[in-house]
Order: sequence, then structure tokens, then C-alpha cells
Amino acid sequence: MRVSQVMIEPVLQTAILNHPLVDARWGVAFEDFQQDADGVTATLRTVETGVTEQVRCDFLAGCDGGSSIVRDKLGIGLEGRAAVAHRYMIHFRSDARDILQAFGIAWHYQTARGTLIAQDDKDTWTLQTRPPPGVDVPNLDPDAVLETWVGRPSRVRSWSPIRGSRISCWPNAIKAGASSWPVTPRINTYRPAAMA
Repeated sequence: MRVSQVMIEPVLQTAILNHPLVDARWGVAFEDFQQDADGVTATLRTVETGVTEQVRCDFLAGCDGGSSIVRDKLGIGLEGRAAVAHRYMIHFRSDARDILQAFGIAWHYQTARGTLIAQDDKDTWTLQTRPPPGVDVPNLDPDAVLETWVGRPSRVRSWSPIRGSRISCWPNAIKAGASSWPVTPRINTYRPAAMA
């Protein structure tokens, strides 16, 4: 059985928000921590306002990706190469399976341009591709990126989900989370344009 992250995250978010022992926050960045014999005091910053606060806890888990600030503050290094490749990620919706699955039904479609992932085997997709060299990633047009990847003109319509997705650039092939570019969350709906 395959359960895509795009599908499972809203389910986990609902469970977290409804759990009485969980204080869940979005738009908050971890800054630093101090540990003593009784636990940990973490310093958090609200990204939008810059306001910081301290939170007391028994434990601090560093589950913040390859660029983990928690790991860095603990002095725990990584082995291997960094910045293996940059990736530009677009979550979008499309019912154009005849175009997107032109070579048959699969979960991952690997080409020289990138990887297309069928998230729900219906109409939800993620494209991971290399940003063009020398292009300022936050200024990339996701519609143009999709059109280039698909290989034909397209009409893309913005779609606002209940839970925001993001257009991301990963500094290497395994980072996520903190390495996302700060751009407006959006999921696109792709429909092929009529071919002349």
C-alpha cells in the first residue's frame, strides 16, 4: 500500500490539532535551546512577526530535516556531499492523465527534465525538476515550468487548498522543510490547451 505525503499530511494535521497533549504551531521557527538537569528551554520565533518566545519541555527532538538547526546547535555533523542537486517542486491538480500518463500508469515518471509523481492516482501531482541555471528561483513561473516539462502549451489555474502546499527549492536531494523558499503557497490545476 502506498500513502503519499500529500495525502497523509492533512490526516496527521487533523489528529495533531485534536490531540489534547499536543501544542501544534505553523509559521514558527526554532531558534535555539538551553538544556539543564530538568529539561529544555527552546526559543521559538514567529516567522511573520519576528516575535520570539521561550517554551519549556522535557525533551527536544530534531526532526527538522537535513538542514536541522537542532542538530547543528548540538554540534552533530553530517557525512557525505552537500548540495547534490537543486530541485524545484510544484504541487498541482490535473485530470489530463492521457498526457501526464502517456507511457502508462505509474507512481513516478522519471525523465531527463525531472520526476512527476502521481500522488493519488487520480488528479493530484507533484513535479520535481531542476531550476534553469542562473534563474532566481522565487521568480520562476510554475505555469511555464509545467509547460516546459509537459512539452506542450497549457492552461494553469490557481487552486487554494485547505492546507497550503508550497513551491520549493531543495538545496540537495534530501532536504525539505526549512529549506523551502519563502513563496506564496499555491497548488495549480493543469489543463492542456487546445493544440493548433
